[in-house]
Amino acid sequence: MPWAWFFLGGGAGPGAKPGPAMTAADNSIYLAQMQVKKVDATNGSLAWAYPDKVDAVRVFYGAPALANGWVIAGNYGNVVDALDQNNGSLVWTFEDHKDKGRFIAGPVVAGDKVVIPSTDQHLYALDLNSGKQLWSFKAKGPLWAAVAVDDKAAYLAGMDHFLYAVSLSNGQQLWNINLDGPMVHSPVLDDKGMLYLTTFNQEAVAVNTATQRVVWRTPITGKVWNAPLLHDGVLYFGTDASKIYALNAETGATVWSQDAASVVIAAPVLLGDSLAFTTEAGEVFTVSLDGTRGWSRTLKGKLYSNPVVANNLMAVSGLEMDHYLVTFDPQGKQDWTYDPPQK
Repeated sequence: MPWAWFFLGGGAGPGAKPGPAMTAADNSIYLAQMQVKKVDATNGSLAWAYPDKVDAVRVFYGAPALANGWVIAGNYGNVVDALDQNNGSLVWTFEDHKDKGRFIAGPVVAGDKVVIPSTDQHLYALDLNSGKQLWSFKAKGPLWAAVAVDDKAAYLAGMDHFLYAVSLSNGQQLWNINLDGPMVHSPVLDDKGMLYLTTFNQEAVAVNTATQRVVWRTPITGKVWNAPLLHDGVLYFGTDASKIYALNAETGATVWSQDAASVVIAAPVLLGDSLAFTTEAGEVFTVSLDGTRGWSRTLKGKLYSNPVVANNLMAVSGLEMDHYLVTFDPQGKQDWTYDPPQK
């Protein structure tokens, strides 16, 4: 969540705007930065933008969700819009709590519900088909992180130090755990019911959802601003202390760690057979799953946005760049770029 880096006084400062949040599917990339945009991942052409012109009221920064042929996004006005995936037309709007907070995190679709947290301390569940509120849950503090869900619960990491399990059926709290530090990224949930997350106490933590107990805690150097990547039983992530880690998800033991040349805010992605990371200094680099360095490229700008992979290309973005989006293939060759149309 690059936005948190700014709001808490890191990066370019609390007045700055982060790079776009991105979601990729079906050879398309959906961006949220001021507007919501759909870009063709095969050639970088713009399909549509919503609204047509930048609107100071509808300012989007959370990664959109995709469901029902719709793109669902929350904005800084505490409003959620569902848009037609083909043309960007408005399908429904949720604005019951307009201007009472901000939707910083992106929504998550859980069956027939859209679940989204707000800085107004509430987690909202909306009917997927109509956008009508089904229930809300109030935490002890502002909510900046998207939820993880299974078939029964939404798992909510709070700035108030608490990890909450909230019933998807009625919004009632099932349990909570105080993890002793603020949390700004979504928990990662595996198929065994284990949650993985990090806190600003510079710890990685695993929680068993069945027993509601902490299974392990591992000290790390620096804070993690985006959800780790879980792949084949290993958690991969970078920190704002210019470190990258691979942790065994079962035990929390460090598989490998190494220094990065700069602050790592964005989450890594799998690109081909390797991990791809980006840094505040504009470096894009790959690391094999065993920790061996691969290729490296340097772009102008600060790469805060989580990269995405579509059409076997990684799209990266950030601030102060020559291009809005830049793509690379698994061998490090630069492919298409995208820049917003000049109006």
